[in-house]
Parts: sequence; structure tokens; C-alpha cells
Amino acid sequence: MTESILKRKPHHPVAVVTALLLISMLLYAFTSITSGADTGQRFFYLRYFNFILSGFFAFATPHLLYPDKKLPLLRLMNPGKSTLFGIQYRQLYFWIGLILTGQFILIFFDTANPFVISPDKIKMAVSGFSFTFAISLLSLMLYVRLGRQSQEWQEGKRGKRFMESLGEQGKSTGAPAGTLPTIIVTIILTAGGMLSVVLATWLTAVTGIYLEWVAAAILLVPGLWLLKISMPVFDRFFYQTNSFYFEIFKDPGNRGREEWEPVPYRALYWIPESFRAAAWLSMLQFDRKLPLGRVMIVCHLIFWVLIYSDAAMALINLWLGGFIILQNAASYLLITPAFAPLSFQVNHFPVTGWLGARFFVNMRWFFPLVLNLLFLAWVSTAIVLSDVLFWAGIHLMFALIFSVVFTTLHELRYRRIYA
Repeated sequence: MTESILKRKPHHPVAVVTALLLISMLLYAFTSITSGADTGQRFFYLRYFNFILSGFFAFATPHLLYPDKKLPLLRLMNPGKSTLFGIQYRQLYFWIGLILTGQFILIFFDTANPFVISPDKIKMAVSGFSFTFAISLLSLMLYVRLGRQSQEWQEGKRGKRFMESLGEQGKSTGAPAGTLPTIIVTIILTAGGMLSVVLATWLTAVTGIYLEWVAAAILLVPGLWLLKISMPVFDRFFYQTNSFYFEIFKDPGNRGREEWEPVPYRALYWIPESFRAAAWLSMLQFDRKLPLGRVMIVCHLIFWVLIYSDAAMALINLWLGGFIILQNAASYLLITPAFAPLSFQVNHFPVTGWLGARFFVNMRWFFPLVLNLLFLAWVSTAIVLSDVLFWAGIHLMFALIFSVVFTTLHELRYRRIYA
């Protein structure tokens, strides 16, 4: 009964289209990478992919799981501990499925021998799939246990002397005290996942026996152990951690409203005057809920790493296209009821005005992207001027597409119904 009530509602068409775009890009990238690859290259690609997975689950897990959108309902229904665990793990299903699809293509897609399933490919599949399940379970269990200690750090019950010593030296962590346990777990999970891959590769090379599965075992053992000792009080961990992350993500800088520094209106001089006020208002709302500045910096740094490491162009294209689509799709927040009540929207600004405002909100990351590509075209042979023009056009296209789609779904639909 509880499971059926808590099932997710049908996904919004925008989310479905975005997911299909990501899946299409994933299929294109991995089929391009593995087409004609020999067994040794597939081993290398799988290890590289597991490195990326370590960072992905370390950074993304708290953002994917917390705060749970059904938290008020869960408090009323008070489901069992195993049900709460199932609810959390199901929230990772889409990403796990996407990852397993990529691993399957890396291992089995072979244009030269499409129907040959060798023992080496079976070994790779076992080690790759088990690594995905192991690191996803470990990341869930590490983060779900952070609520109480994070709150104690936030309130100064823990780490007070450490924070005071930093203040005396004129240094700062640059983040609220309560997020330090999250930062530590992120580092441990990233380093642990990567080192387990390195260790498994070293053991395979030294012994001559295929031991790549050791990487998954290293992560799975602590994951299962944490699950066993946490399950008797999993509900307590679940609600404590959800409450903490709700507080942090609701006010990311952990600052009072009077200390919050919004985007200066004069900084939007590049937006036409007729759209500037609405775009500024939209950016203020967007940044309070989902500040993307640091995320964009990390995305560009990872892009540099891919260029520097001579990664396959299919992988580079996947990365660029993926974060361009996601950063534009994120403007969906601006048509949710909390952000854009229809009575306000349609009475204070025309439909074309909101369309233009959303387009320029999406365009705020256009110039950093172009400058980054131009710099790389100057210092690297991997990027040429035609690539800069191509990706600039892709960004412009998706900025326009998402602004048109979202405005059509919101203000324009309301106009058509009640005109």
C-alpha cells in the first residue's frame, strides 16, 4: 500500500525529452569510442569510465537524493526502514541505468564481431556492472549517515576549535561549517573509488590473473556493512539528513537574507532594456534555489582535463553537449508555481516578454563558454575555430528552444485557455 502511494508521478514531458537527449548523446559517444576497439582498449576505457563514476557519485549523490520531495508525505505515512531505503535507492535508478547502458556499449559494441561474446567481455561486464552497484550503494550509505554530525558542525557543537583556529589565521573554508562532513565524504569516496580501480589494475598486472573485480569488492564490503549496521535506525538517519540538506540547499550560503548578494542589475547591461527587469527577477529567483556558478566552473575544468588528457572527441562532445543541455533545461524551475504564479506572469508582462527574459537567462553562461573555447583553440590543437562556432550555435539553439518550450507550456497555454 505504502509503495503504491509513494510511486513517482509521471515524468514531465520536458524531463523526458531532456533524458532522451542525454541518452542519445551517450549512445553516440560510446558507439563512436568503441567502434573497432580491441579488447585492451576496452579494458582501458572501462577503467577510465570507473574513474569518472567515482567522482560522479561522490559529488552528485547528495544533490540527487536530498531533500526528498515527498518528505512531508513520508512523515505522515511513517513507512518502514526498508521502504525508506528502497525509496532512496530508486531515485538513483535512472542514473544507474544510464551508466550500465554506457558500460554495456563499451564492453559489447563491436562492429567487427557484433555477435561474438568472448570470456574477456564477460569478465569486463561483471567487474564494470558490480563496480557501479557497489559505489552507488556506498555513496548512499555514507551520505545518509551525515545528518546528525553535519547539524552539530553547523551549530558549533563539533569542530568549533577548528573553525576558530581558521578564523584566527585569517583563513576560511569558503563553505558553511555544516558542509565539511559532506566535503570530507566527497573526497574519501572519490579517492577511494579511484584508488580501488588502480589497486585492482595493479593486482591484475602483477599476478597475471584477472582481478579487476577487486575494485568493486573493496567498495561493496563497506557498503554492505554500513547497510547492515544502519538499517535498524535507517529512518532516523533518513529524516536527520533530509532535514539538514533541506536547510543547506534552501539557503546555500547559509546566510541571512540581508547578507545575500544578488546579481547587480547594472551587470545585465548586455540584455535589452525591454527584457532586463524580468530577466533580473528570474535570475534572482533562480540563484536562490539553484546557484550554478561553481557547477559551471567545475564543468569547464573537467572539460580542460579531457582536452589535456587527449580524450576521445566523442567523449569531449558528450561532455560539452551534456552540460549545455542541462544548464538550459534547468530554467524549467522558472515556470514552476513557486517561481512563476500565472496570475502575476500574465498580468505584468506579455508572453513574448517572458520568452525573451528566459532566453537571456539561459544566455548568461554563453559568453564564458565561448571564451573558454576560444582560449582552448589558441593553446590546443584539439579545438579549432569551427568548433567554437559550432558549439556557440548549439548553445544559442538550446537556449532558444527551451525558452520557447517553457513559455509555451506556461504563459502561452494559459492565454489560449482563458483568452
